[in-house]
Amino acid sequence: MSESNKMRMFNTVAVGVAGIFCLLIGVVPGEWPKTGVTLYTLVTVFMGFNPGGFYKCGTLTSRQYAHFVLATIQFMKCIALFVAPAMVAYFVEDERRHDQWRYVHWINGAMLIFVGSEAIEMPCRRHIREVTPVAEAELRKSVEKLSLAAHGIPEKATWVGRPLQ
Repeated sequence: MSESNKMRMFNTVAVGVAGIFCLLIGVVPGEWPKTGVTLYTLVTVFMGFNPGGFYKCGTLTSRQYAHFVLATIQFMKCIALFVAPAMVAYFVEDERRHDQWRYVHWINGAMLIFVGSEAIEMPCRRHIREVTPVAEAELRKSVEKLSLAAHGIPEKATWVGRPLQ
């Protein structure tokens, strides 16, 4: 399976399927607490597929800037830690009433499903080249040649009788 298809699969499972279960939490009546806990557990389980999805996509598409992209993802998660309580404060007056919480779960589920549908096409928007060992070696050689040329060093230069590598 190609890297793009792997990322599509992991993103769909991590975000889309988790969103469906999050929507279902808002549908389940308050008299079924075990079902609600099971659905919430399934949301958490399916969110565990994220490292194979958008984290891997961020790393593969940003290459040498992966540390910055992953730091930005972590920053957005910090923003979410402030937005989620604000949403709960807006929709939920009495935390014991299940019918008030359902709006929070519906909004979160709808956002997850929307993001999941966008993530299906995301790996195709920027071409991710499948790197083979031969292609990687050729790329490394061309980078070395460019680096040597940029510093004015001839391609066949030697250092103490040995070729530069």
